[in-house]
Amino acid sequence: MAHIVFAAPRIDRFPLHERLRRELLRREHRVTVLCCERTDGTFWRAQFDGVETLPNRRPANVEVAATQWLERHRPDLLLFHARRSQKTLALERAGRATGCDVLWTGDGLLPHTMQVDEQGLDGAASSGALRPRDLRAVTPDDELLDASLAHALSGNRPLALPSADVRVPPPPRRLVDALAYAAAGRLDRVHGALSAWQGALPPSESSRETPPTFDLQPPFVAVLLQHPRDHRLRLDSTEAPTPGEWIDAALPAAEQLAPNAQVAVVQPPERRADGRVAAALRRRGGGRVHVLPHDAAALAAATAASIVTVNHPAATAGLLAGTPVLHTGRALYELEGVTHRITTRTLLEDHHRALAKPRPALRRRFLTWLLRYGHLWCSTTAPSFNGMLGLVDRIEQHAPTSPAPRRGNYRAGPAWPLGAPESASTLTR
Repeated sequence: MAHIVFAAPRIDRFPLHERLRRELLRREHRVTVLCCERTDGTFWRAQFDGVETLPNRRPANVEVAATQWLERHRPDLLLFHARRSQKTLALERAGRATGCDVLWTGDGLLPHTMQVDEQGLDGAASSGALRPRDLRAVTPDDELLDASLAHALSGNRPLALPSADVRVPPPPRRLVDALAYAAAGRLDRVHGALSAWQGALPPSESSRETPPTFDLQPPFVAVLLQHPRDHRLRLDSTEAPTPGEWIDAALPAAEQLAPNAQVAVVQPPERRADGRVAAALRRRGGGRVHVLPHDAAALAAATAASIVTVNHPAATAGLLAGTPVLHTGRALYELEGVTHRITTRTLLEDHHRALAKPRPALRRRFLTWLLRYGHLWCSTTAPSFNGMLGLVDRIEQHAPTSPAPRRGNYRAGPAWPLGAPESASTLTR
């Protein structure tokens, strides 16, 4: 039996952590939830037992408090998920200093997939050390790559396992948290102390999204914009061009494709559509710029002649379709010979080089490795039976396994079109 710690889990990933905790307990592991914020501790304590909260302190002091806690409890594994903050990084340093194994998980590059890495996420992942020669033994899996592209474009969702109902934390406890934040001068946390639990509620969206369409004739350059709060942009890039700067750099590159070739600018998510902004971008491009909604990112990436971005995850759909990708920031999909790390100042010459020297065999080997070993086909919001098998297996590679028998074999890839969804009769309740 292993002692596994969920390190600072996010409230909005309640279905994932609740289901994973259930499966780990079923396999006779011990699970503790370790929180860095009062709000998180109050929420998770209302859901189940085994929740502890470190003092609300600055990251440097959190590291000290975490070290003391880890030395006292000696867990086998610290499991982090999709929260790259100063406090989680302090927790990670404390874990490594005390000899505890660390495993990071987070949103994958394709919908309903998950990164998994011992070192970190995105630009901090251990795959950043890969070189083309390291992939010589990888056999390209064209069936997996074709299915992955279809999955990225279809909007298909996995058959999710059932999740427990969210229990609302007691109002008096939430009020105490809000008052404590106010007394500490952390006014930005006061509202969240009262309402953050709502982030665990299931979204109201339909079970199957409608794939977007647009009327844009190739060839065109796709510019994939990101929200300023996107952690990939904030943590893995030193250059974040404005939309206008991207257009100024992309228009000459589009001319290399064909006279008056178009530029498709994909808006970032979580930003209300502003017709005036879109109109300003179109005017800046002199009629050669099309502004697309954020949910068209994968389709634009797959049909463009080339992609420019900081490190937008949807560029992976472009790679699967054979589209050259030029990016200014560190990215999980970055590999010399497959993608092209650039600056906006050198975009024109780098664009010409990217079009002239494709390496399709290396690209297929890299994508096969990335989607088979660097990713789990487990949704971070709607985990499936197959996804849970893979996640539990990966966790048990870092911690002593229990004597409980395994229930099946994990398969890399989407349920559709590689095969039929898992039967509901096989799901654990």
